[in-house]
Amino acid sequence: MNILLAGCTTDLGGLLNSKIKERLHAMISLHGSARNLTREMEHLRCYRKDKENEVKNLEKQNYQMKRTETVVDWLKSVDDLGDKVNEFELYLNGPQAGAGEASSSSAGAADRGGCMLQRWGIRMGIVIKLSGEVADLIGEVRDLRKEGDGIKKLVNEAAEAATETCDIQMVGEDANQALDAIHGHLADDKVGIIGIYGMGGVGKSTLLKRIKHEYTYSTQEFSRVLWAEVTRQVDLDELSEDPSKKAVDIERLRNGIGKDLPRSSSGWTAESLKEALRASGRFLLLLENVWDKLDLEMIGIPNPDVYNRCKIIFTTRSDGVRKDMNAAGVKLSRLTDEEAFKLFKQHLNNDLLLDTCQNAANIIVRECHGLPLALIVMARVMRNKNFAGDWFDTVDVLQDPRTKFDDGVLGEGSVFKVLRYSYWHLKDEWRPCLVYCSLFHNSSTGIDREELIDYWIGEGFFDSDGSVPDIKVARRKGRDIINQLVSTCLLERSSTEDDKVKMHGLIHDMAIKIANNEMLVYPDSMTKGEQKGENWEVVKRISLSGSKISKLPIKKCPNLVTLLLKNCEGLSDIPDKFFDRIPALCVLDLSNTLVEELPRGISNLKQLRHLNLSRTRIKSLPVEVSALTRLIQLDMSYTRELKEIPSEAISGHEELRTLNMFRSNYRSWVWDASNPQRGVSLSDLEGLLKLRELSLNISEHSNFVDLLESEISQLIVRLHLEGFQGITPETRFDVLENLREFYISNIMDLDTLVLKRKWLLNLEAVRFSSLSVSSVSICEETRTFPVCRLTRVEISRCNNLKDLSWAKFVDSMQILSVDRCKKLKVVLAGGDGDQGAEKPRFNALKSITLTGLPKLERFSDCNMEISCVPSITVEDCPLLTGDFVYSDKDGKQVKISYQNCRKAKQVVTGD
Repeated sequence: MNILLAGCTTDLGGLLNSKIKERLHAMISLHGSARNLTREMEHLRCYRKDKENEVKNLEKQNYQMKRTETVVDWLKSVDDLGDKVNEFELYLNGPQAGAGEASSSSAGAADRGGCMLQRWGIRMGIVIKLSGEVADLIGEVRDLRKEGDGIKKLVNEAAEAATETCDIQMVGEDANQALDAIHGHLADDKVGIIGIYGMGGVGKSTLLKRIKHEYTYSTQEFSRVLWAEVTRQVDLDELSEDPSKKAVDIERLRNGIGKDLPRSSSGWTAESLKEALRASGRFLLLLENVWDKLDLEMIGIPNPDVYNRCKIIFTTRSDGVRKDMNAAGVKLSRLTDEEAFKLFKQHLNNDLLLDTCQNAANIIVRECHGLPLALIVMARVMRNKNFAGDWFDTVDVLQDPRTKFDDGVLGEGSVFKVLRYSYWHLKDEWRPCLVYCSLFHNSSTGIDREELIDYWIGEGFFDSDGSVPDIKVARRKGRDIINQLVSTCLLERSSTEDDKVKMHGLIHDMAIKIANNEMLVYPDSMTKGEQKGENWEVVKRISLSGSKISKLPIKKCPNLVTLLLKNCEGLSDIPDKFFDRIPALCVLDLSNTLVEELPRGISNLKQLRHLNLSRTRIKSLPVEVSALTRLIQLDMSYTRELKEIPSEAISGHEELRTLNMFRSNYRSWVWDASNPQRGVSLSDLEGLLKLRELSLNISEHSNFVDLLESEISQLIVRLHLEGFQGITPETRFDVLENLREFYISNIMDLDTLVLKRKWLLNLEAVRFSSLSVSSVSICEETRTFPVCRLTRVEISRCNNLKDLSWAKFVDSMQILSVDRCKKLKVVLAGGDGDQGAEKPRFNALKSITLTGLPKLERFSDCNMEISCVPSITVEDCPLLTGDFVYSDKDGKQVKISYQNCRKAKQVVTGD
């Protein structure tokens, strides 16, 4: 038989592709192919180890460097595949593999004269199935090896990796003199307000970030350093008005200032903000992007004076605004020709190329008009042009008068053509992604990376030949594009949060001009002409996010594909006919509005792919949603009033990839075939064959058991368990191998919780609240593998918990919050003398919050290593005394004294 099959394989070899050959070979010699699989998988594991060691060495060389998302995803993919191979080998070598033969033997015993063909068919069926699996696994191993070979960039450069670099360099003598002037003003009690002014792109924000870093991490002069961006409000009834005349959005500004104050709230008033600022002691308030005089009293900001010694620094493009604010002036001017060339050379980073193209380089630098932003962007573009002819082609484009934009505010239009040139040298697939980012220009908190990628997926930016790609592949591609846009300085990292990016004002203005009336963004101070002449027939994208609108106009927008109404907290009603006029809509975001129900007309959105209803007040998902047959992303997280979801509203969505119901109020997950009006159940979710990401809220133990036993358990990325009994240390949490966020609350019969490696591989955030648990631990196997993704740990109201020693192994932790745990005596228990214990290292720790801990005596029993000084907030911890002690990245011991621990106190530096 083997000879016959081998002969057939040879004869048909010219007609069969390689994959079919592999399957035939595997069928001929199943165990031989299995040995090949084991050998190739072992080679891949060794290759993975080498690659990870290389990454670790680079990270050790510079603690600011951070492995790329591509590397993280590839390492995880190898681990996942290794688990699959192990499971296959166990099956192949176990009794199951012979089940078919045993079955056929018993059949033969029953009928010895019988059906040899039937017995042979059963056995061959199993062989064919297993041979197909082994061939597929070998293919996956080889594909991952090729993918690993293609990863050239293992870590982000320090300048790219650090959200807020520990050494922000000022460019040019003028900028350094400005920095010195600000230092002088800050030391002068007679100066309370300082205004940094100059044209866009000259470096005002960079200077403000430098001040923020210096006075947050390097001195003890201020008890609080606060940062907020000034934005404008909008009323939908006045869309055509000049947006530069809009009033400042006072509510958002108050929230921006108050977000880092103790007991902050989403509804700051002038009085409450003023009281909180006064209670915080001497503060330094940094305000970015001020366009008009601010009424400090109306906002709730105490006036700086010689008694409180508080300071306010703001940036503006207008010296007039600076004078109106009675602020000491610090002007930033453009770079000199020599400084500009030096900066261009630094970011080009290719002296040989620069020498070859010296004359062209001089012209390019001159066309950047001494603006650091334009110089850096152009240098990044020219890195990839290796021939002198390419450089002179660039000069021709920049000097062509036909490419010049109309002058913008303060005559900045001349630099737009430089920025536009960098735009046209992006890859084709990156350009719409950059233009899309201009929808978020006025977001003072930055643009959420994952949310942005979801919008891109919703618009179909990553589709191939009309088909939706795998959601993980699409997200990986989106992260790569964002990283590339950051590396070219067309986007910038948020100064406060790793998971967000921002767009510079000039880049935003350029993107709006390129959109050419297809984009409407309100409020916006730089698109007067476009907003006065809106053409609803051609507009493709509208963002009203964060505005004060209370009603929506019924406009005919046949080409509208994105509508963002996020954070429109006054919006409660959607007109019945509203959706009839926007048939091409693909992305609809209604999150964090007061909307209570969706009109029936939503069924007209036949092209809708992304629907975000999170944090709305909807009580029921209408059946009409079933008509949205192209829907691939549905977000109903934090819908605290949602009670009804008809089965047919969900079960028919064959294209759905992501369903997010994390911390929703929906609880009816039980299948009830006798009830035709039943709600959606776990069984319905199993029928969504293309679903890849699922986030749920479970409040019954039986539902949780059903979930763990279901195939959809491997799709869970966020899970909230609350208010039931029955969880034990033996509960198989490890089947939730793709879990990223885990919240468990109000479970009072749980005494011990053991965290295992497979469960922790993807986990990014954990929150334990109101549990009876007295012990949380990490199993021994996990301790040998660093927990590389868990960044947020929040513990509250766990009154039997005495320590959080397991957190020592979470080297990736960025945020640690412990609140109202009555018996907690030490956070990181276990001293340096523990056998085999390694010094805990926290490379990314940013924030530690300790509140309401009456028995807390100390933070740690061991010597820790922390790369950057964390923000520490302590409140109502009466026994906490002494010092917070750790070693910095250079091994130097740092001590921080706890001060006034009965009240909120942020300690930001040490000796």
